[in-house]
Amino acid sequence: MIHSIYLKNFRNFSNILFSPPDGISILTGENGTGKTSLLEGIYFASRFESFRTSDDRDMIREGTQGFFIRCECRSTVIEIGYNGSRKKVKKNGVFYRSYFPLIGEIPVVIFLPEDIFLVSGAPEIKRRFLDITMGIISYEYREVLKEYRQALKHRNNVIKKIREGIENRDSLNIWNRMLSEKGSFLIQKRENFINSLLPIVREIFGRFSDRKIDLRYVNHSGIGEEYLKKLELNLDKELAAGYTLYGPHRDSIEILMDGVEASSYASYGYQRLIAFSLRIAETEIIKREKEQTPVVLVDEVINELDNRNRKIFLQVLENYPQTIIATVTSSFANFEKCSIFKLEKVNEATEIGRIT
Repeated sequence: MIHSIYLKNFRNFSNILFSPPDGISILTGENGTGKTSLLEGIYFASRFESFRTSDDRDMIREGTQGFFIRCECRSTVIEIGYNGSRKKVKKNGVFYRSYFPLIGEIPVVIFLPEDIFLVSGAPEIKRRFLDITMGIISYEYREVLKEYRQALKHRNNVIKKIREGIENRDSLNIWNRMLSEKGSFLIQKRENFINSLLPIVREIFGRFSDRKIDLRYVNHSGIGEEYLKKLELNLDKELAAGYTLYGPHRDSIEILMDGVEASSYASYGYQRLIAFSLRIAETEIIKREKEQTPVVLVDEVINELDNRNRKIFLQVLENYPQTIIATVTSSFANFEKCSIFKLEKVNEATEIGRIT
């Protein structure tokens, strides 16, 4: 659980300190007051990246040279300073040369409007969901994924050089071996993860609807020697394409409702409920694997639910020690079970005050 989050020169904040209580906290305020930015700061302290941009410079307050984040939990304090080119990271006062080992040290799960694309979006969105979640619960997975991506980059460069007549086909042998080894590890871990995810998704979705949900990991390369042979036998295809066509970087998740692909069969409302169920299942698996319950962040999406499903969703969130919801209105809230905070602009600064 988060005791406090401090942001300096982050987005539109000159500086702001927020100490969320236990239970459900609701951040209200007009558009542009920084509700989503506050969630982004918490998320950044966990993942060392934003859910809104791939460029850290976008988060630097206009007219300043960098930002600072300090997030304090029970036994962990994470401090991040960013000067526009590199991050300086401390954990409990000790500098770390790389933030890589600290990813997920403060576990966080976020529900976003664009989560709908976990159901209806492109395969790379679904792969990213797998890789982020599995990277939080397993440092080994993060390491192997990093190594796989490096090997993939090298292999694609060799393919390019073969096409240009600079290298010969034998130059791929070492990269084929490495890709099949690292890729097979990732594929097996992803398949196991999907198998763990499915019963939780079904149980959660069952609270919203009696429709049946299935998840399948779609792999086109096989594993081990089968994967290696796929690379060797399809080299002509890859030379024509100019890049590697087989491996976990091309895989996806198939999401079915009543046996039919949900992206084309399920309504927008059902797709939203499936996305909610995936995020809740992610929360449960992180809780189980890390033996620590994530802080749950919710950005606006609660207003997309009808009254019945919103009530069910809030009942689920009540099971977690700490949830922070950003929304324009708090009219849906049970004021006995929620703490309400309001963000307001005062003389170009943002202030946060507790209402209930």
